[in-house]
Amino acid sequence: MKKIFFAAITGCLALAMVSCGGAKSNKNSENMTGNDKDEHGCIASAGYTWCAVLGECIRLWETGVKMEDLKSAEQESQAQFAAYLVFSKDSSKAEVFAADQRPVILEAGETAGVKNWTNGVLTARQVSGLWTVSKEGEMLYCEIAKNVE
Repeated sequence: MKKIFFAAITGCLALAMVSCGGAKSNKNSENMTGNDKDEHGCIASAGYTWCAVLGECIRLWETGVKMEDLKSAEQESQAQFAAYLVFSKDSSKAEVFAADQRPVILEAGETAGVKNWTNGVLTARQVSGLWTVSKEGEMLYCEIAKNVE
């Protein structure tokens, strides 16, 4: 009788431990860093975002041109990074990543002999050696000039 009772208790404890352990591991795998892939397989918690013009997951600060918001720069003493500009490998397209909008794809073109990338509303081009993004002629973002020593 003692053997049957001991076997029953041991079996119940083993079952309880297995079921608790399984629930715990599922919870941990849902909350693990890097377990947040988007529909393209980009891991947001590792800083990756999908770049349509490159067709791959990128970290904007490693790949894109950093740009500041000119409106906030006028209002504040210190400008904020507000946008990144990423070019396709063949430079036929550019993609604008801005804090206040979804990524926008621009097509390469030329206006008055000046190469630019546009979608009819936003235009990216170089002005005095710095990349800029304008909306209907008004400059919104400008590349942050690097200090040269």
